[in-house]
Amino acid sequence: MAKRRGTRRLPSGRAAADHPHGSGPRNEAERRRDLARHAGTEPLSTHPDPLDTSKLGEIVAAGIRTRTYVDGDPHNDTIVLLHGGDFGHDTSLDCFSFVLPMFAAHHRVVAFDRLGQGYTDNPPDDSGFTIDALMEHTHAVLDALCPGPVHLVGHSRGGFVATRVAIERPDRVRSLTIVDSNTTAPEDPTFPSGRFYRELEARMPPGPPSLESVRIEPEAQAYDQSCVTPEFLERMLAVAQLPIREDGARRLATADGEIWRPSLDARRKATLQTFDTDGIPVPTLILWSRDDPSAPLRLGHALYDRVAPTTTDARFHVLNRSGHYPFRDRPTAFVAAVESFVQSLT
Repeated sequence: MAKRRGTRRLPSGRAAADHPHGSGPRNEAERRRDLARHAGTEPLSTHPDPLDTSKLGEIVAAGIRTRTYVDGDPHNDTIVLLHGGDFGHDTSLDCFSFVLPMFAAHHRVVAFDRLGQGYTDNPPDDSGFTIDALMEHTHAVLDALCPGPVHLVGHSRGGFVATRVAIERPDRVRSLTIVDSNTTAPEDPTFPSGRFYRELEARMPPGPPSLESVRIEPEAQAYDQSCVTPEFLERMLAVAQLPIREDGARRLATADGEIWRPSLDARRKATLQTFDTDGIPVPTLILWSRDDPSAPLRLGHALYDRVAPTTTDARFHVLNRSGHYPFRDRPTAFVAAVESFVQSLT
């Protein structure tokens, strides 16, 4: 069936009318906003989405120039947020913009652009495109900014990094929260890793990064399109246009088959074996979105079933009406879930 003017195909194959701010599944978004209004909640787009630049800083960690965000009372417990994505991707600490000030109200909150993402430099050579290099960089940031044990919250690929930190350095981690992390979960043969993103890649327009291109992934991941704010898209575009991000994506493509993918696969296998034999050595919350299109809820259940038998304190929490980025779709509920877990440990 020929597509009509003003429509496009979603990853599922359904057609959707153009979003009022550009391409996007407007009909589904309108339905979800109607549900939100009926439930008495306002769409997030009615609220500003600033990132407090006065909290941004820069450190050198493991020899890498690294952008950081630090806020809150230094005498409070520290919550560290690790974002997802890969080398060269336009994801950065900016994705946490809704929840950073919420956490800072009762905690010290730390976030940073992970190695090869956001405004943080790439590895100096292609041998650094490994999961071990990501771990070394993360440990170095924690050593520089967090003198005591922290509550570590990792999303997506960042959830796997956070899990490895908890396994390797349990003395540095008071608790672990794994958020919608396909990488950490056991592989599901009915939902191969990467399929969702390959479908998105096929929809990318040609040419340099643009608002049209950077909005494709977050809008496809969102339960309610209104959480993909104009401010957020502008920040994503600024990252995507950085020469170091283009260089990082190009170098990752070169290193993927021989360096990056083998290192990740080996660490994933070792991590699942650790789950089976020793579990996770710190209190662990697995937090998953019911409506995540790229990491379906069944992956969260499978991860919990793998972790719980060998982990002393393992918990599972589901956020309804939320996509892959629950801290954007449901920021208040997300913060409440994490803080409830953290406070239960004091």
